[in-house]
Amino acid sequence: TSTPTPTVTPAPVARTIYDGTIVEVSKAKIGDVVLFGTYEQDNIESNGTEAIPWYVLDKDGDNLLLLSVNLLDCVQYHEIDDRITWEDCTLRQWMNDEFYNSAFTKEEKKHIQTSYLKNEDNPNYGTEGGNDTEDKVFALSLAEAERYFGIAQDDDYWYWYTASPELSAAKVTAYAEEQ
Repeated sequence: TSTPTPTVTPAPVARTIYDGTIVEVSKAKIGDVVLFGTYEQDNIESNGTEAIPWYVLDKDGDNLLLLSVNLLDCVQYHEIDDRITWEDCTLRQWMNDEFYNSAFTKEEKKHIQTSYLKNEDNPNYGTEGGNDTEDKVFALSLAEAERYFGIAQDDDYWYWYTASPELSAAKVTAYAEEQ
């Protein structure tokens, strides 16, 4: 079976300041924020998990490409400091197992499609992209970050440029800070 891919439409998300306005998923358009799934965010586990706000980066029919408004947790790309591709990194394993299974209900999982990811080589560092993968949850590729946000390189650091300084970095949740 083939997996639908989102259109390659630059989204105005990076120019949208999240003001707390939430749109129903069925009515969402590019640039809106929707709630989907739950995850510990305020670091007060006794009050339960909190709803996850997501930017709608892209839309293809009823399919949405979402990016969390907040940095939800603190997980390294890979547990060992080694050259590793997306296919084999521990972040991918964590996102598609621990996070996926704790953040989404059985009903919500029915709405999460498997995406085919073409893991291209990084032209800036000459690192191999590795084998293509199929994932339910994934980090944006370099090409996607460039497409949706515009990024620039300064020595060894990458910056996501947005129209507003508040959007240059996602908000880190209290829970993620403690991890």
